[in-house]
This record gives sequence, structure tokens and C-alpha cells, in this order.
Amino acid sequence: MPALRPPENSPQAAGRVLAMMLLADGEVCDAECRMLMTLEAAATLGLEAPAWQAVMDGFAQDLAASKAPRWAHACQVDPWLMTSVFDAVTDVALRRRVLRLCAVLVEADDRIDTSESVVLNAAVEHWGLQSEMIHSEPA
Repeated sequence: MPALRPPENSPQAAGRVLAMMLLADGEVCDAECRMLMTLEAAATLGLEAPAWQAVMDGFAQDLAASKAPRWAHACQVDPWLMTSVFDAVTDVALRRRVLRLCAVLVEADDRIDTSESVVLNAAVEHWGLQSEMIHSEPA
């Protein structure tokens, strides 16, 4: 059963973007977990540990229920699910903060998987933040 859509611009809505980024390639590696903790990414978005875990679990359930092809070498996030997750974050400052966190997270393991790249590029395109990728500041 899909998780309920969180309120617009809520910590949970922003957290779902991070969860999608982390699960895009089918695994959350140790380097990504360490980077999450180093950046205090969940807390930066206003999520305490139990709430962050609930966001991850909820997104994983949505991913499993989506119409996307199942796990092969990487997870293919359903375009409808991706759009739904992006649409829940409308505040430009929050979008920028989430995008910077995502960019750092995908580079945490010193490689950017194709699925991670697809999700990151989709966020940039959907939110119209192309210039943010050129002029980004550290998260």
C-alpha cells in the first residue's frame, strides 16, 4: 500500500527526495550513510531519527508498489512516483537545500550510478535549478 503523501514543503516531503536519491540505485552504501550522518541531513530537514526512518520505509513501500521495472542492476524509479515526490517540494529555498544534499550524497561513494544521475538530473530539470548545479555551495 503506498504511503500517504506528506504535506507540501514538510520535512517528510523533503526527506522523500533524499530517500529516493538514496534508493535509486537499489542500495544505501556505508559511505552514503556516513555522509548522511556527517551532514546531519535528516536533522537539517527537520527530521529526527524515527521520523527519518519512517520516511525511508514509506518511500521504499511506494517504490515497491510502483509500476517501475523491478530491481535489476539498479532501481528504476517510476516517472509518476518521481514527479509526485518532486511536486511535494515547492519552496525554492528548500528545493535548493535538498538538491545540494542530494548532490553530496550521490558522490559519497566516489561514483555516480546511472539511476542516481537520472534522479538528480530529473530534480534539476523538474525544479528548474540548472544554474544551481553550476553555482552550488557545499551543503
